[in-house]
Formats: sequence, structure tokens, C-alpha cells
Amino acid sequence: MNTGVNERGFLSLKVLLILVIAGCFFTFGFITVPTYLDNRFVESALKTAGEMEPSLHKLSKSEIKGRIQKVFTLNNVRGEPSEAIEVVRLKEKTFVNVNYAVRKNLFRNLDVIMTFENQLDSSRPDLFGSLILYISGKSDVG
Repeated sequence: MNTGVNERGFLSLKVLLILVIAGCFFTFGFITVPTYLDNRFVESALKTAGEMEPSLHKLSKSEIKGRIQKVFTLNNVRGEPSEAIEVVRLKEKTFVNVNYAVRKNLFRNLDVIMTFENQLDSSRPDLFGSLILYISGKSDVG
């Protein structure tokens, strides 16, 4: 008759494997989610600027940047997004671009690169944003 001793050992290996996989997902989420939430604040700042300023095209570049940076300060958005504000003027409309990439270390030589592209069109204040996620390995060798 089979006592089931071998089955218990196999079960503990399964539990260990599940815990390791869950730990990897938790670590990945812990590293990437705050950056993604910062981008949500960037999107909301651009959307707010588009809705509150119907005359966005009439403002100067420095005024536009200043108003968006005030919203960033209120939402505690620092670093790459606040430095990546670019205002492009055309004859009939103004584009505000906040395009940036964030690189976070996942494990020893494994990085996660998140690229965000956000744009506000003054003639059409609908916001189009996208997230492109890359995982890259970097070598410790010179």
C-alpha cells in the first residue's frame, strides 16, 4: 500500500515554486506600478490644462509649462516627466508633449524600461497616451 510520503515532498516543491513565481510578480508590480501611476498624473495634468484653458494656443510656452508644472508639483510628480515638457506651436494650434522613459532595476542585471508618450492638442483636448514596456538585460562586463 502507498503511504503518500513521496507526494508530500512533491507538494512542498509546488508550493515553493508558486511562492517564487508570486514573489517575482510582486517585485515586478512593486517596481513598475508607481511609475505607471505617475504617468496617470501626467495624463490628468494635460487633460486639466486642455479643459481649463480653452485659449491654450494664446499662452506663451513658458506659461504653459509653468501651469503644467504646478499640477505636477501638487501631485508630487518629479524627475523625468517634469523635465520632458515640450511645447510645439503651429499656426492654428499648440501641441504639448510629455514623452519620457523611465529605467528601473528589477534584479541584479535586469532592468525594466517604461516609455510613456503623452500629447495634448489645443484644438482637440483629447489626450492620447501610450505605454511601451521593454525588459532589457545589462551586462556587468565593461
